[in-house]
Amino acid sequence: MKQHFHRGFSLIELMITLLILAILSLVVVPGFQSLISHNRLTSTTNQLLGSLQLARSEAIQSGDDIKVSAIDNDWNQGWTLQTTASGAAPLRVYDDLPGDIRISTVKGSASLTYSAIGATGSSECFTLANSAGERSVEVISSGLAAASEVSCAP
Repeated sequence: MKQHFHRGFSLIELMITLLILAILSLVVVPGFQSLISHNRLTSTTNQLLGSLQLARSEAIQSGDDIKVSAIDNDWNQGWTLQTTASGAAPLRVYDDLPGDIRISTVKGSASLTYSAIGATGSSECFTLANSAGERSVEVISSGLAAASEVSCAP
């Protein structure tokens, strides 16, 4: 007598598999959204820090003042790096920021200028925030900038 084996899955097995997938996706997706928000915050913080370090380096190297300015006086729209010489084109433009990141400054300044020796003459602290948390980038009067997870002190 020959035995016949059926290959494949039964409807109940498929339904149970789909149910398990649905439950797992309900657990994983919110965590993944949080991860994406956290990575956007970290990435934007590093982008701001890198642009401030670039501006300082460029000021020292060129011997010219380099200005980091908020686009339309709003850091949330991005910022530019350019020499203070009249009519000079921006060296860099950073305007592709994620929409959920909010940037503010303690002093409310719309620009920061690095002198030829790399100093800013005054300090400033940028706060970047979204649903994942808050980070800060502090610039001291010597021009050094550092990122931190600690909020700026007013």
